[in-house]
Amino acid sequence: MSEEITPSPPGGWNFEFGKSFASQILDLFGCPDHFSRHFGPRPFILVVDFVRFNFRLSPKSVAIALQSCLGGTPFGFKVSHLKNNCFSFLVCNKDVGLFVYSLKSFICKDFHVKFFLWSN
Repeated sequence: MSEEITPSPPGGWNFEFGKSFASQILDLFGCPDHFSRHFGPRPFILVVDFVRFNFRLSPKSVAIALQSCLGGTPFGFKVSHLKNNCFSFLVCNKDVGLFVYSLKSFICKDFHVKFFLWSN
């Protein structure tokens, strides 16, 4: 598979929940969920652990999976691979980060993820 082609679930991506969640973030905090320098200089780092998934994990596919459950834009999450099925990603600020963390997990037919706070 080419590095330019982002792996996707067999049925394609579903972004409905993510759009709704992003709208809720915008209403509550007045900013997007993904990191954007237009809304502040300090992003908040979270960790996502993929418990179950039916696509190849890469920073690109994880960013799109985050878009499908959190909204935002894949590029704005600035996903980095940590180890195994764990990745770090950036959200707009601490308030958004703690709100995402309060979800604890997200489950859909294509994947199951758990959210954790970043710790140095």
